[in-house]
Amino acid sequence: MLLVAGLVSAAGSTALAAPTARHPICVALVLDARSVGGGVTTGCAKVTAGATGVDVLQAEGHRLTFRSDGLLCTIDGVPSTGCSAVDDTHFWAYFHRAPGSTSWSFSNEGPSTYQPVNDSTEGWVYDNGTKLTPKSVRYDAICPPEAPPSSPRPTPTALPGRVPSHRPHPLGSPRPTRSSARPTPIGPRTPRHSHRHRHRTSTPAPVPSFSGSPRVRPTLHLAGGGGGGSGGLTGAIVAAVIVAAIAGGTVLTSRRRRSRQP
Repeated sequence: MLLVAGLVSAAGSTALAAPTARHPICVALVLDARSVGGGVTTGCAKVTAGATGVDVLQAEGHRLTFRSDGLLCTIDGVPSTGCSAVDDTHFWAYFHRAPGSTSWSFSNEGPSTYQPVNDSTEGWVYDNGTKLTPKSVRYDAICPPEAPPSSPRPTPTALPGRVPSHRPHPLGSPRPTRSSARPTPIGPRTPRHSHRHRHRTSTPAPVPSFSGSPRVRPTLHLAGGGGGGSGGLTGAIVAAVIVAAIAGGTVLTSRRRRSRQP
């Protein structure tokens, strides 16, 4: 049993074929040294598929000592007496535990050739004259499952021209509320039609012409009132002269128009 549990065969290691799959795997590890005053050490080794039991120990940083015949006799300096004290009843016993299992199985193969599978457990216990098994520690307590990466939370996108309701108003002032009522102007209100009259100009009254139309008769206001005397006579004479002149001009103009007609 000693040779099966701890012997590292150099010939077996050289004859080992190269593994085809090299994807990473997780293997739990339990080291039980309570029989020689030590403690229980656990670890989760991340190795590539095809790694051996020795690779799992070295991946967790454990120091190993081999005897001249290739036997693994000490781990991390245990036992303190070294390889000289190793015999058929004092040695590091090698165990395996399948994925999902809670019981140990003694290894029928040495650690230099045995290849653990993913999610399995490797167990080592120092057998100090009695048949011992490693302490039972659950796999998930050694290699806890990794949480899947959380997807980023989508950021809400505001529609063009619209303001999200959760956006605060600038400077903390309340948002104005629309009202249907029209605001009342401050100060006196100017009528809408006032500017139209302001730019409108008045049209001057036509000036009568005395040269062409006999219907227009000017009204003369004679000085001196309606009394007699020399003043009234003079005014009457002047009026008669003016009327005669206007009548003569009218007749002359009428004759000229008639002579021009064909």
